[in-house]
Amino acid sequence: MDPRIAATPLFRWSRSRRKIHLRRRKSQVVRLGGKNNAVSRGGFSLKKMVRKMKLRWLKLHYVRLVKKIKGFYCNLIKEFVDAGAELEAIQQRMAVEAAAFAVPGLGLSFSSFSVHDRARYFLV
Repeated sequence: MDPRIAATPLFRWSRSRRKIHLRRRKSQVVRLGGKNNAVSRGGFSLKKMVRKMKLRWLKLHYVRLVKKIKGFYCNLIKEFVDAGAELEAIQQRMAVEAAAFAVPGLGLSFSSFSVHDRARYFLV
């Protein structure tokens, strides 16, 4: 280097140290034991087997729970539909009975019992 230029930290480092590495380089590893060893590393492990069995059991458990919830939901929707049909039948019966005893100058009003204005519930 030229002695007239002040030595800065950038120039003191060699070229290879100036590079910024985003990834660390892996150290090289040699596996002994032939070609088949690369396929099955670790061999038999009771811990791994128990873990796999536990995961399978959990999966089956949650699948059963989802099926039960689905069944409950379907039954609930059917009950709501049946209840709505029964309510409409009751209102029609009330209208027929009221029409039989109606006063000829007054109209019938069932605005408080309207089927179309009742609240609807949507389950998600």
